[in-house]
Amino acid sequence: MSNLYFDNVVQVGQLYLEYVFFEFESEPILFTCHDQLNQTYLCLCSDIRYGQKWIITKCNTKILRALITAEIDIVTAFLKQQKAIVVVMDMNGEEESYEINTKEIDPLDLPKPGTFIRCNKAKAQNYLLQKEDRTTFLRLKQTKHEIDIKEPKKKFPYMNKNASVSSLMNEEYSYKEDNSNIDISKAKISYAA
Repeated sequence: MSNLYFDNVVQVGQLYLEYVFFEFESEPILFTCHDQLNQTYLCLCSDIRYGQKWIITKCNTKILRALITAEIDIVTAFLKQQKAIVVVMDMNGEEESYEINTKEIDPLDLPKPGTFIRCNKAKAQNYLLQKEDRTTFLRLKQTKHEIDIKEPKKKFPYMNKNASVSSLMNEEYSYKEDNSNIDISKAKISYAA
């Protein structure tokens, strides 16, 4: 799933529905979303009576794994960050959001402490594995991009494939840099013995 779920969240922008852990009457209750930078957010629908209210916090695969394996309860997953976002939608579908400290979250908006996630564990583990693979792929791609930017393209002299290492060591070279090109030419270099 990758559908737009929240359109204009403060400090975030758009959030796309990623995975639903628990739903009630086809309404996602506990789920994850991601933003355009592929950061993950844990979302909880805390009220559906007179409009809707969600608590949203950033999370990572480590938190999700601990949540799925019942190492931490739902409250702990939401309180791990210092900040959370509250999204409120009225009966007309008008949405507003604001940022709060997690210490200020109304305890009635979160499950009771000791409430663990209820979901299909096999499907949740599969989702997590796919997410970890995707995250690793994106990190490698970003790292490669950063290396490509940092490493200038350099020109090296044509080397005779018949040249031996000892003959190359006996040749003396000097070089000068001109922007990112290197010009290598023969010169006499004396070494102190």
